[in-house]
Amino acid sequence: MLRVPVEIHGNPPVIAFNPRILADALEIGSTLCLSDGLTPGVCRHPSGRFCLIMPCRITGEVADAGGKAAGAEAAMAA
Repeated sequence: MLRVPVEIHGNPPVIAFNPRILADALEIGSTLCLSDGLTPGVCRHPSGRFCLIMPCRITGEVADAGGKAAGAEAAMAA
C-alpha cells in the first residue's frame, strides 16, 4: 500500500485514479493538482516537469446526501 502525505486546499473533487499510474506520476511530480472529477490531474515537480493523469470513471456507486459517491474517499486514497 502506498501512503502519501496530503495537504488539501479547498474542497477536493470526487475522483479516482489507477493506483499504479498515480504512483508513477507521483514519482515525476510531488504536487498533484485537481480541478474536478473529469479533468486530468497534473503532477508537478518544482523543476517544471509535469505529468498528466486521466481519472477513472467510478461506476456502481450510490451517491450519498452530500452528492459524493460512497467509497470515493477510498478511491482517492488508492
